[in-house]
Amino acid sequence: MPGGSESYLKSLRWIGTSIGNRRVSRAELEAEIMGRFSITPSYASEIVKLLLKLEFIQDHSGSCVLSHVMESWMSSGDDAPLIAQLHTKAQLIGEMLELLADPKTAPHLLQHANEHYGMGWTVGQQIETRRGWLQSAGLMACTHDKRLYRTDAGPAFLGLVEVEPPLDRCPVSPSDVTRTPS
Repeated sequence: MPGGSESYLKSLRWIGTSIGNRRVSRAELEAEIMGRFSITPSYASEIVKLLLKLEFIQDHSGSCVLSHVMESWMSSGDDAPLIAQLHTKAQLIGEMLELLADPKTAPHLLQHANEHYGMGWTVGQQIETRRGWLQSAGLMACTHDKRLYRTDAGPAFLGLVEVEPPLDRCPVSPSDVTRTPS
């Protein structure tokens, strides 16, 4: 989302207000986003694709409309259900927040994501994107030495979502155990 890590939700609110109760074609929405944020057509298209994937907006016969989650967020201002929706649609949202019980750097989070969740990420952009969502919702912050940490609101949010355990700590099912002949 445009606007930097602390402005993700501000930018999303502008998009939600822009759509409002009307139906807008995808091309119209992309043009409005390009104009508002001074971004390229391809970036505006990627934003709309992301919003559709996250189910923040929906496509109704070629027109973009707000989802129920977005409508609720727009009227209540409560970020938790919106970020919980994000958590259900994108990997490593709540999991990253859970890791931040102790402050960590973005490179440490990237390493952890790859080693313990098998993400296979080669650059830190995925960490920065998740940081943007969590930081703009007030669930995480950054110290002067660029260490990320969970804010006081973080534990309450984690109580609302189901966090996946790391692959190396997943419970073992009986079918995973190979028996050796005795």
